Amino acid sequence: MGDGDGDRIQYVTVTGTTPETVTAYAAEADHISSVQHVYTHDDCALFRLMIDDRSIVATLAQYGASVESFSISGTDGGQLVAQVSSSNDIRTVVDALQTTYDDLTLVAQRERERDVQTEAAFRKQLASTLTDRQREAAQTAYFSGFFDWPREHSGEEVASMMDISQTTFTQHLRAAEKKLFSELFDETMPNRLDRPL
Repeated sequence: MGDGDGDRIQYVTVTGTTPETVTAYAAEADHISSVQHVYTHDDCALFRLMIDDRSIVATLAQYGASVESFSISGTDGGQLVAQVSSSNDIRTVVDALQTTYDDLTLVAQRERERDVQTEAAFRKQLASTLTDRQREAAQTAYFSGFFDWPREHSGEEVASMMDISQTTFTQHLRAAEKKLFSELFDETMPNRLDRPL
């Protein structure tokens, strides 16, 4: 996701440290132009980072790769686990990263068969996770123009169509949205890159 000025917005979750430590680290880190602590739940904190096009994440994105995890060991090392498409040669991706991070080392590469899921299979899998009321709330909201801007119908109007309270409608819709986003964004990443920081 970009902001239109060459920077990209990245959301990351961090565990095992304080938000203040992460904010201080990010403020000093190369390729991070801003950091915002969004919230903390238990030991997991969510941050919104603005990164430039030379960051590891942006470079990986140029090759259609994505980051699964990035851990920091002290002040001089870390480990990055990323998924790289089989259509890209891992050596090419590593070489591209090493133009900015010359101390990066590939420590492991694993090939995994990924299930190619058809659109129909994705729809069926998602539908199976929704309750009847969640599906009804999402469909009614969608077809009534609730997601349009400006909205054709308010949440109160959609709830009335379903003969339920607006609070109940919102609960069903949010649960359905969370399940949809989980299906879209929860992935496993096989390739591992390691570089001292």
